[in-house]
Amino acid sequence: MIVLRRLTQVIWPLLLLAVFAFVFRRGPGETSGRAATADCEKATLADAEAIERCLAVDPTDVSLQTALGAAYEASGQSERAESAYRRALSIDAADGRLHLDLGRALLARGDVAGARIEAQAAARRLPGSAEAQALLARAGGPR
Repeated sequence: MIVLRRLTQVIWPLLLLAVFAFVFRRGPGETSGRAATADCEKATLADAEAIERCLAVDPTDVSLQTALGAAYEASGQSERAESAYRRALSIDAADGRLHLDLGRALLARGDVAGARIEAQAAARRLPGSAEAQALLARAGGPR
């Protein structure tokens, strides 16, 4: 009985280690998550493709969604910017800056009513924000 207990004490940790190594092994084509994170940290605002690759790794990253929206907005792709900002807002609806960004993109597309709604949401979440008030004025003021 003592021999069996001693044997179990030695074999059990080795067995667990083998299972761990098997489950968390990397295949030949896999890269480390650390390398992907480093690439994402280097992605510039203008590099929408790099930001999209990073979002494939973590689609819930609000800052990446916002950066993607800004990259699209800067390149004149307001429809795609709107989509990125809406995805970001679906993750964090309380972020007043996101409402400002979406409102700007909507105004660029000619959706004055939508821009007004987003400007009002931004003004509620960012009391006293000059940017929110300016967007609200450009979108026709409160109605």
